[in-house]
Amino acid sequence: MMHEEIDPDEEEVAESWHVEDLGSAEWAMRRVAKATQELAEIDAAEQQWREEIDEWRAKVAKRPNQTVEFFTEHLSRFARNRRAINEDKKTLVLPSGEVRTKISKEKIVVDDKQAAIEWARTGAPDAIKITESLLVSELAAHVVIRQGVGGGQSLLIDPTSGEIVSGLSLDPAVLSVTVVPQSKATDEPEEVIE
Repeated sequence: MMHEEIDPDEEEVAESWHVEDLGSAEWAMRRVAKATQELAEIDAAEQQWREEIDEWRAKVAKRPNQTVEFFTEHLSRFARNRRAINEDKKTLVLPSGEVRTKISKEKIVVDDKQAAIEWARTGAPDAIKITESLLVSELAAHVVIRQGVGGGQSLLIDPTSGEIVSGLSLDPAVLSVTVVPQSKATDEPEEVIE
């Protein structure tokens, strides 16, 4: 199959085409670089359009926002005064909408965590929560890794007791691959260095 004919959207092509040599690897990398460059151009256009839309919205929304803020303030003041006179008047129902009032419960706010903990140690010991967690990065220095029998899963061993450490297992090392195209993409073949 000719490289130029490849369409990664076609299921048949996606399953049958593979990088087989340095030439096809370079051809594929040029396609990745070109598509990456196209995505960067799309992102730049999107950003510019978003900025233009944001400017437009700010301009046309200024007056309606001022109207909402002005009348909301006056409706809120009216509802608060009405509720102060009669606590049963929680909601003002109007043909165009409602103005609801709600009294929240008092709640304790911690302004100085350390000072509050110091006080709670003697004044409210049940209010102190102690949390334990493992520093996984420190565990490697305290265990020995032993390969499993017959190539099975590796075991973590306590070097002092020789026992298998319970509650821990070992994720195997994984090879990761990162494709990093050059910033300028071309369709012209370049010399492949072996």
